[in-house]
Amino acid sequence: VREMMNDEGGFYAALDADSEGVEGKFYTWSKNEFEEVLGKDAALFAEYFDVSDTGNWEHTNILWVRKKAEIFSDEKGIDLKEFREKLQSVKERLLKKRDNRIRPLTDDKNLLGWNALMNTALTKAGNALGDPAYIELARRNMKFLFENLKDTATAEWRHTFKNGTAKFSAFLDDYAYLIQALIVLHESTGEAGYLKQAVELNQIVIDQYTDEKSPYFFYTPAGQDDIIVRKKDLYDGATPSANAVMAFNLFRLGLLTENRNWSEKAFHLLGATREMIIRYPLSFAYWAGLYIEQVVGVHEIAVIGKGAMLKAREILHHYIPNKVLQFSETADASMPMLRDKKPDEQIVYYLCRDYSCKKPVKELKEFIQLLETE
Repeated sequence: VREMMNDEGGFYAALDADSEGVEGKFYTWSKNEFEEVLGKDAALFAEYFDVSDTGNWEHTNILWVRKKAEIFSDEKGIDLKEFREKLQSVKERLLKKRDNRIRPLTDDKNLLGWNALMNTALTKAGNALGDPAYIELARRNMKFLFENLKDTATAEWRHTFKNGTAKFSAFLDDYAYLIQALIVLHESTGEAGYLKQAVELNQIVIDQYTDEKSPYFFYTPAGQDDIIVRKKDLYDGATPSANAVMAFNLFRLGLLTENRNWSEKAFHLLGATREMIIRYPLSFAYWAGLYIEQVVGVHEIAVIGKGAMLKAREILHHYIPNKVLQFSETADASMPMLRDKKPDEQIVYYLCRDYSCKKPVKELKEFIQLLETE
């Protein structure tokens, strides 16, 4: 957010590792410079950050915390609160000094797929940490993407944006990651608009990227004539396989919209990949996670009643990877998971499988125990 975000909430592609022709120069510290900045605090925090005369990386120092603050302060006989306050002051002084250095060059284009991955990370971080600021930033970033990477004239999405111009047709991973980000954002905010957009984008993928002879999607859209062969992306590399993420999207959207065709498409994708998942799990890690999820089963969670968002956020604070969650203050006939679920005087929690629900409960603690039993 500090180093790689523009004023509108879009994220840049990369920062150089080197500056002034030296790798890591912007980020690393000599012992002399460290002592010059921190003065009397230098000795204590040189030990905390593993800073030495000889260096811990190529004769210079990466600030490296080798022991948790609780352990380090206890060993030094320093009150933990006092140590943390001093640590914050030290970090601020070091950052102020670093800000005066020559910055690494920034690749300031905004890539649709990478922004979508960051968007999902922000929402998940907001849920896990209980920090709504991250979720608001995800909403802001999503607004940036819709305003700048979607061609308003043709409704087509573009792969990259820079200096006011969006270029090149979006690839399968751009769409897959964006649909996933919208699904996760809908789950966290309850806003139907995000789900509607995910459904529309999912249909575009089916219309433009489907291979009629294979369960897998092509990487490029139909009609793109500047390529020799339309490839398919199956392996997890530095980023997840676009086809694997589409399997996730199809299954989630199938549940959320009661579209059996999409759910079956997800099963076909997993079925076609099954042997490769088993033989080469490290190359199919995202697929493997989905495969395990299908074996274990997926919890369908509905939260109904006044203040449902706050209670849903409490559920999202728990690590429950194999779940689909929706919430509302009232029953919602347009959402299959919320249909015919009327609110009581207090919050009601439903735990379901394939729209068949257990007896609802009214206490979060009881609901979490029910989940653990399942």
